[in-house]
Amino acid sequence: MIYSITPFKPNKFVFLYLAAIFYCFMHSSSAYSLDIPLPVKIYDLNEGVTRISGNSQLNLPESISIKYGAFINEIRQSISKLPINTKPTTINVMLINNKSSLPDRVRKALEGQREGFWMKTDHNNVQILVTDEYGALHALSILEETINRSEGVILDSEIIDWPALKFRGFLITPGPGVTASDIKAAISTARKARMNAVFLYINKRIAFETLKGVTPSDAISISEIKEIITYSNESGLEVIPVVNLLTRQSHGGLMLHAQRLGIPHTMYNKDTYNPNDPQNYQFVFSFLEEIIDVFQPNKLHIGHSEVSGCYPKQAKKMEHSNQAILPADLFLKDVLTIYRHLKNKGIETWMWGDMLVSHSEHPNMRIIGLNGNIPDYGKPLRQEIPKDIVIADWHYKDKQVEFPSSKSFASEGFQVVGTTWNKASTISNFTKYMSNNVGANGRGMIAGIWGFWKMSPEARNAAIYTSGNTYWAGE
Repeated sequence: MIYSITPFKPNKFVFLYLAAIFYCFMHSSSAYSLDIPLPVKIYDLNEGVTRISGNSQLNLPESISIKYGAFINEIRQSISKLPINTKPTTINVMLINNKSSLPDRVRKALEGQREGFWMKTDHNNVQILVTDEYGALHALSILEETINRSEGVILDSEIIDWPALKFRGFLITPGPGVTASDIKAAISTARKARMNAVFLYINKRIAFETLKGVTPSDAISISEIKEIITYSNESGLEVIPVVNLLTRQSHGGLMLHAQRLGIPHTMYNKDTYNPNDPQNYQFVFSFLEEIIDVFQPNKLHIGHSEVSGCYPKQAKKMEHSNQAILPADLFLKDVLTIYRHLKNKGIETWMWGDMLVSHSEHPNMRIIGLNGNIPDYGKPLRQEIPKDIVIADWHYKDKQVEFPSSKSFASEGFQVVGTTWNKASTISNFTKYMSNNVGANGRGMIAGIWGFWKMSPEARNAAIYTSGNTYWAGE
């Protein structure tokens, strides 16, 4: 057995001292802001340090090496860049199938915790025990981030950690100039922030055959998309396509492309296609089939946010131009049509939740994000939505600390994920609320990295790190 544990007597001073050292290691030598939360439990073993060297040996189960090849290659590369040591460190990772064989303290701490790990560094040896593969990935990510900022020096310690939220994702939109390499770099950053999903917004910047004729010359090819999917899966992140259906069609939606391609379709208004026209679904389902063939997804996000006219100024403009707001029953018709199509293929449907909640239900929340204020939207519409559709409840600039819209979804039987953007206080407050108040149906959080193509690599990294590490800590 490699996991013998040295007896310890933790006290407040030791805890704060070790925490401070660990925190400094996590913050030093970084080209951008990085806030990695302290582990759930941390203990010191002695006053020594472990030095990870370029010739350190990493031993881990073959199943992890094969399944997560991209991840493990990056870890080995980080280790190889360190100075060589005459006494190389050994890093042992063990996947424990029988939890009863774990040391008692570790077993009790990790009981019922998915993706958790125990890591001990002591006398130039690193021992990692996990009960699932993701725990191994997260422990190695912490190790990698630490040695990258401390030139391989780690204070001898014992940590036990696990995520507060089980689902931690981020969403990016391929915009002008965004390459496959940019997306892979973002996924690598998300992996280090211990996220486990990436949402890829589908638009003309990806060279789907269905959109041939509107894709630009520098569009990401389908072969590159498949490479991204493989890389992401091998990095421990599931890839989930996001398709902008029904609403917001003038914002790069599918029917905008249909118009440019001369494909028969009808619109209900300038921004919304007509759910009563069967020919619209010939194009929608044809495109979905190509997306499904490429991504082979278990989940698919179908959009459906911000019905045209949900904002008062927008409604007035529509009235002046004789444009009708889509009735709630047609919104529901479209959701059910697509949901049934995906369910028959064994794919879980995700959608935005803003049209399913109203400001009158939650008057203490910011009204933007509570867009179901049109007659028959909000709660009446929500009650007709199948409960096995996962709701993405987005709130981007809110100042309040409570987000009861998510609790409404969860209490009515929906799985719900919160969605944030770039306001740090909203990210923190919403995450804390999701972690502590929503209950078992609170599935996790998504970081909407909107405007990804406009951001510098440093800004992208900071946004992903801030969100991912907040979601991990649950606050």
